[in-house]
Amino acid sequence: MIGVAQQVFSFLIVLGIMIIGFAHAFFILLKPQPGASVNTPPSINDNDPNNPWKLTTAFNAMNADGNIAPQSAFLQSPDDNTNIYSHFGTALWGTYMVLTGMNFLLLFICVFIFVGKKKR
Repeated sequence: MIGVAQQVFSFLIVLGIMIIGFAHAFFILLKPQPGASVNTPPSINDNDPNNPWKLTTAFNAMNADGNIAPQSAFLQSPDDNTNIYSHFGTALWGTYMVLTGMNFLLLFICVFIFVGKKKR
C-alpha cells in the first residue's frame, strides 16, 4: 500500500504543477487591465477585451418591422464570476475544472440516481 501511495502522491504533485502553470498563464493572459471594475462601466475609449463589462451579454430592442433598433442596447451587469481568470484563486479553480473535465451538475445527477436506486 505504501508503494501505491507513493506513486499516487507523485502523480498528484505533477498534476498540481500543471494546474498551477496553466492557471498562472491564463491569469496573466486573461486578467483585465488595472482599473477595471464590475461596479463602473468602462469609458468609450477602453480597448480592454477582458473588461467584465465587455464580456457580458448585450440585448438589443427590435422594431415592429423586425429590424434591430439602433442605439438601443441593454447590458447584463457583470459580477465577480464574469471573468473567472481575473483573480489567481479563481483561475486555479477554473483551470482545475477545465483540465479535469468535471461537470458538477452531471456529477450530482449521477450520484442522486445511484443513491436513489441503491436504497430502493
